[in-house]
Amino acid sequence: MRFVLNHKRGIFLLFLLLTIIFGITAVQNTNQNYLLDENTLSISAPDDPYYPNNSSSTAFDLSGYKNTWLSSIYGVGIQLDIDWYNITIMTGEERLIVKLLFWHFDDNLDLIVLDWTLNPIVDSTTFTDNEYIDYILPSPGMYYIVVYGNNLGNKYDLLWSSIDPFVSDDVYDFNDLNDIRDNATNIFFLNNTWLSSFNGLGIQADDDWYEIFIPTGMGHLIVELIFCHAFGDIDIEIWDDFYNIIASNTDVIDNAFIELYNLPGGIYYIHIYYHNAGNTYDLRWTALPSGYDDWMEPNNDFYSAYPVTPNYYGGLMITDYDEDWCRIYLEPGDKIEVYIYFDHYIGDLELELYDPSYGWRAGSYSTNHDETIVFSADVAGNWRIKIYRVAGNSFDDVYYDLDIWVFKEDPTKEDPYEWNDNPENAYPLVEYEHTWLSEIHGNARQGSEDWYGIFVTPGFQDLVIYVIFNNSYGNIDITLHQVWDRHNLNTIAGNYSFDDNEYLTLYDIAPGPYLIQIHGAFMGNEYDLWWDDLRTDFRPDDNYEDNDTPLDAYDLSHEIQHEDEYGIRGKSLGQINNIGIQADSDWYKISIGSEFLQLRVVVLYEYSAGAIGIEIYDWDLHRLIDNFTASDNEYINYKLPSNGTYYIRIFGSNEGSPYELFWELQELSKGMIPGYDIYILLGVIFGVATVIGLKWKRSKRNL
Repeated sequence: MRFVLNHKRGIFLLFLLLTIIFGITAVQNTNQNYLLDENTLSISAPDDPYYPNNSSSTAFDLSGYKNTWLSSIYGVGIQLDIDWYNITIMTGEERLIVKLLFWHFDDNLDLIVLDWTLNPIVDSTTFTDNEYIDYILPSPGMYYIVVYGNNLGNKYDLLWSSIDPFVSDDVYDFNDLNDIRDNATNIFFLNNTWLSSFNGLGIQADDDWYEIFIPTGMGHLIVELIFCHAFGDIDIEIWDDFYNIIASNTDVIDNAFIELYNLPGGIYYIHIYYHNAGNTYDLRWTALPSGYDDWMEPNNDFYSAYPVTPNYYGGLMITDYDEDWCRIYLEPGDKIEVYIYFDHYIGDLELELYDPSYGWRAGSYSTNHDETIVFSADVAGNWRIKIYRVAGNSFDDVYYDLDIWVFKEDPTKEDPYEWNDNPENAYPLVEYEHTWLSEIHGNARQGSEDWYGIFVTPGFQDLVIYVIFNNSYGNIDITLHQVWDRHNLNTIAGNYSFDDNEYLTLYDIAPGPYLIQIHGAFMGNEYDLWWDDLRTDFRPDDNYEDNDTPLDAYDLSHEIQHEDEYGIRGKSLGQINNIGIQADSDWYKISIGSEFLQLRVVVLYEYSAGAIGIEIYDWDLHRLIDNFTASDNEYINYKLPSNGTYYIRIFGSNEGSPYELFWELQELSKGMIPGYDIYILLGVIFGVATVIGLKWKRSKRNL
């Protein structure tokens, strides 16, 4: 890490000057978006979703993505030319941190920050993996982050943050709170989530302790620590709940990584310590099921292939001689590009493509980093992608990222949300409330009917939908359908004008799943789409108070909606006495005297109104399992140890967030539903079963 303008940087600045004056770039500067034109398709990797950002005038705006890794936005960056990003530094946050992660072996990358006049401020130009900047800027305002190299297509991840230059420690250590183990910061709810995305980066100015919880059966633990050794060495330890150090990493290099297997369930602690130099760090812990390797498991054969769409999938892994299979629907003429990115020296992976009849169609078997397949489908159906390890290779776990691109033969249908031409393949927008399509994967095109799935949360029952387009390029209309079951839709409303744009506003509609249908002239006109369900329940607290303690828990045992030989389904709170309000701890109890021991609990709520979590306790008030994630809705699917009385605790930020609660008991042989199949349960409640293919967020601790 250097802040001196050296010879190497001087060459870059000369090239930068030529770029500004003459419009020269490393590749031809066109207006095409990241969906490649059919004539540009090749075996080389396409540029990334942030392209075109090869000049200051086309810089990708990361101002709204502070403390967010690129891989969590639209996928990693690809350095095929100079990549420009612009950020905005607020007053009082002049300490800038930039972390650039890449493999130097694939091509060296460098990093520079310029002010709004293109005056160089600080750079990082080592000849090793990764680059880091930690620097106090001269003033607030707009700045550019520029990534450059030899234009060989090296992949990278990037994060930026800005903090008060006079603050000596992070928000997790307020008043020295987490300096000792007994005051550890609870990050139970951050399973597989970077610390930075929760409340910013950590600062190692003294010992930092974090508390995590691993449920029984989730004993595969991965801990990742990202920092720059040159700014102060940081070490890491994992402690169990009995004051034993069970793992550590004290290497004197950038970053640290710990992986443990077959841990018993319980509380564990992450200890960050050593140099106390005020160095910033990012931290992520992930608990996976024992015996599983990554979050797509089990997907070890053709028939258990994990369903995917064109997107970037990170954090995958091959263990031993495991195979990973994915499936994707293709139509004749669709061109698919598949990339896997991995470190060949840890283990050599191979990539293959199979048609819907299990016929091998293409493979990539190089002896270098990464593999690539480019292929044009000739039959319709669910094609398979297979990733596996070369026989005789190292037994070390090999981490890889999967990147999938598909290009439609009909350019009017070429947008990132295809194939959403019918209700069964509606693109899920459940997790994208108050977000424009252009902020997700870019604008869509109306070359055919487009369907999107949304979910109106109980207590948030005013719905607003905007479709923005220019009617002169082709008329677009909008229709909203309520989902009754997989074959029956109830048309609620529509807007069919011949003007620019369409709007829908509906008041106090029923909660549950809905489909937005975009239709019109089928001329490939681009459009943007936005939706939100607005809060309608503003009560200070609910009708189940006072249930603030286990002693006063509201008894749900006799509130039964349905019972048969397969299980018991309780009434929802909305069916009993209106939905709940999380203004304090809410306790509920269920007395179980039958053979139905598989318990499922669903809480539907809006994270923007206040965070909510779930805990399950036994009759002695021993906590059995919890789920507390930093996004909408929570779900627990848990095998109870025996009959008896169990308690459900609803807790959170105490901001008065409305929520709906559902519960169900089933025989163990009937009820082992994987995490993403929560809609089988909601299908019974709302009368819909997997019709919109909604991807439900869930903690991996609750498989």
